[in-house]
Amino acid sequence: MDEHENSFRSSTTDGNNNSIKKQKTRSILTATVMKYDCWIMEVKIDKEDYENIQEIVQMRKSDGTPIEDAVTDVAVVDRMDGLYRVRRLRLRDELEEDDTGWYDQPHLPISVCNLDALREMVITGTQIETFFSEDDDPDYSKVIPNLQKLQLESMPRLRCLPSNLGSFSELQILELTKLPIDALPDSLSSLAGSLRTLKITWCRNLTLLPEGFGQLHSLQHLETFGTPIQRLPDNFGNLERLQRLEMEFQHLKQLPSGFNNLTNVWTLTTGRGAFNFPVPHPLNLSHVATSVYNIHRFDQSSTMKHLNLDCPCDNNNNNTEASVTDAELHHLSTWSNLVSLIVNFFGSDTYEYTLPKGLFSSFSELKRLRVGCTAEQKLAIYVDEIPCLKKLEYLNLINCILKPAQSLEDPEPLQNLNSIHLYGIKGGLELLSEIRAPFLKKLNFEDCVGMDDLMFAHLCISWFPHLKNLRSIEMARCSIANIQPEHLHYLGKTDLVSIGLRDNPIFRGSKNDLESKLLPLVQHCQFLCDFGGEDVPSNVAYHLCLNSLRRRVMGEQRICPKGLWALIFEKALVKATRSFSLYNEEHFSQADAIYAMMKERAVTELYG
Repeated sequence: MDEHENSFRSSTTDGNNNSIKKQKTRSILTATVMKYDCWIMEVKIDKEDYENIQEIVQMRKSDGTPIEDAVTDVAVVDRMDGLYRVRRLRLRDELEEDDTGWYDQPHLPISVCNLDALREMVITGTQIETFFSEDDDPDYSKVIPNLQKLQLESMPRLRCLPSNLGSFSELQILELTKLPIDALPDSLSSLAGSLRTLKITWCRNLTLLPEGFGQLHSLQHLETFGTPIQRLPDNFGNLERLQRLEMEFQHLKQLPSGFNNLTNVWTLTTGRGAFNFPVPHPLNLSHVATSVYNIHRFDQSSTMKHLNLDCPCDNNNNNTEASVTDAELHHLSTWSNLVSLIVNFFGSDTYEYTLPKGLFSSFSELKRLRVGCTAEQKLAIYVDEIPCLKKLEYLNLINCILKPAQSLEDPEPLQNLNSIHLYGIKGGLELLSEIRAPFLKKLNFEDCVGMDDLMFAHLCISWFPHLKNLRSIEMARCSIANIQPEHLHYLGKTDLVSIGLRDNPIFRGSKNDLESKLLPLVQHCQFLCDFGGEDVPSNVAYHLCLNSLRRRVMGEQRICPKGLWALIFEKALVKATRSFSLYNEEHFSQADAIYAMMKERAVTELYG
């Protein structure tokens, strides 16, 4: 038994932890996996408990200040019984201005090499210059033989990676973020049989990949965003298992000749910048994210199903690209087999643009459409552009303006549309009645200032009665101040079970005002009114519970025994009362009384 084990055992049995405190460490190690706190500097648990520890999840500085989800200097765990089973190690330093950081050592502690079971190592924001000192530099395949994930982030002094990085023979995931490195070690190619994911992001000094990069035949995911890679190795096309490639193509002058051999790549993201070379065929691409200026660079093959399109709105993109034009957007018409389309406008806050007529007319297979811009921009879309998408299932419009239809023909119903999400719509909500969607189930309005009492009343009369299968309406952060019960009569023609009013002016005012506005609403509705945790009067909450119960349980009353049905009611009532803030600090003293009152009233009413 060595001196280290003796110090450990004496501290656990006799309570004498002086020997451990003398170890060269500033950390207090905490393990909570076994539902207890294990303090290395104040050991109070039996040795047997250590043998089950699989993860070190929290550290504290010497002054007791916690470092979130971190593990730092582990010199104290050197060869301690059981701690060799630790699987995850995180070394983090929350750097502050004019602070050299808490973990200010230039190297990793050599004790890391005694964690034979280590699977994941994450090092963030430290002052480490090299992995280990020259005297301690080990063979990783022997000392950390099972490491599968290595993540290095925000390490301003780490200018080069270990030359023997490739000796992590089991490494599957390597993530390098915000490092000042200017090269990757040649030994990276030694990870050919194990490396699955490689992310090199925001490493501004790195412009080239090593020549042996194409030997990584197990690589499936490569991401280099924020890293200006200027040339790809000639053997890049040998990455036969590559499936996802995320790289800013605008830094490249051309693609290597074997690029078209990457037949397993199904997701390609090229960044927002324009590039001047074609993407060769054949590639079995199904998901592409690129700029509108690059659409014509792709072969318009039948494999393309999902497109995320970035549209610059001014010269902000390095002063090389003007605002998007109708001609560029009309290139979309050749991608007729798209199933999902996202069109994202960005740039100048004063930008105004109207999507050209007929832009979506060729998308006979489109099921999901999202069109959006920034909050300050004005992006308009003709409302009759939507009904031409016969197979549309999901529609998401962000910060847009709806414009009146240009066609005099009655729109055909969208039989497949089941969800509409409108965020920050700046005008034209009254035109929604021109969208016929008999099978629409979910309708969300968020931050739509125009969604006020009058607009809601208008839609209740002109649109909602046509939505026979509507089950949910959410109006969050809108301008609903009061809802007249007579307008809700029209919702009775739908299958509505939930209406949400989170963060609306309807909740402003005194408690009596709230009850006068909300109680008629919930009493006249046979659906659950979800107020998103707003503090509502208990009488209103009671009716909310009752309505929820009627919808969710009454239909099963014929087949449910009375006792079982009562149990279902009990659970629903508890859940509903908690949902509507009856158990917060303000109401805590009255919670039991309120609950008993609600239960008695509800049981009496429901059972007759």
